[in-house]
Amino acid sequence: MGRVVYNIENRHHLYMYHWFIYMLGGLNFINDNSDKIYINFDNGTPGHSYTWGNGSLTEFLGFHKESLDLIKHKFEVVDGFNSDDTIIRHHGSPNWSVGYLKDYKNGNLRSVYRFLKELMLVEINDSDVKKYGGKKFYISRNKSHKLAGNNGIKRRQILNSDELETKLEERGFDTIYLEDYDVVEKIKLFTLSDTIISPNSAGLLFSIFSKPTTKIVEINVGQMNFAPVMINGYRDICETFGVEYHFFESDKVDEFDNSNVDINKFIIDMCDLGVLDGNL
Repeated sequence: MGRVVYNIENRHHLYMYHWFIYMLGGLNFINDNSDKIYINFDNGTPGHSYTWGNGSLTEFLGFHKESLDLIKHKFEVVDGFNSDDTIIRHHGSPNWSVGYLKDYKNGNLRSVYRFLKELMLVEINDSDVKKYGGKKFYISRNKSHKLAGNNGIKRRQILNSDELETKLEERGFDTIYLEDYDVVEKIKLFTLSDTIISPNSAGLLFSIFSKPTTKIVEINVGQMNFAPVMINGYRDICETFGVEYHFFESDKVDEFDNSNVDINKFIIDMCDLGVLDGNL
């Protein structure tokens, strides 16, 4: 008797948010109680089409491989199909609901967040606690245009980031680039950190692994041109797990949602909220 293989629809795998929330998170909607579930990302299934038009996932990037390694205790990736396999096309997580921008508390994806947190277990050791425990990080997006999905286009970057970094470093923050961390390290960082400040970025999805004691600050323009439905996505993740979340609106400068931050206002607001210590 052949295997039952779930052929996962490509929901724009090059974008980290889509990969984790729609494709891996979508595994939550497979109704199969088997100890091991077989999955496949090939587009060779007859009649298979892709909603996002992104073609076949023919080569796994680093974050694909790293995340699949974390779920291999439950899901096994198979390369191709056998003649006696039963192939089931799987769409993944639900699309954004109509009105998601205004009413993000619709619960459509909250089961996905919980599923991923329970599925992707990472062991924390003493060296991890020493490295990340109780620390404060500013995540820069200034390398994001180099990622495969962005094609060299700068999106949602803080153009006066250098000045912001200097002010935050004076208050004990370390500036980091999530591109320098693998998936396991990202999970550890968000699990153990005291405070994370970041422009709107797919990296904020790792707030799924944060504790209620963590403070998350998202910097973003008020109205996005690129993926406007994501204006409340990371707020929703934090509220799902009771993580302290704050939003600071930056000043948009172009159609790619790049922006400048009013540094003085940011520092004052964050001090008032207790995110930063001291005064301006």
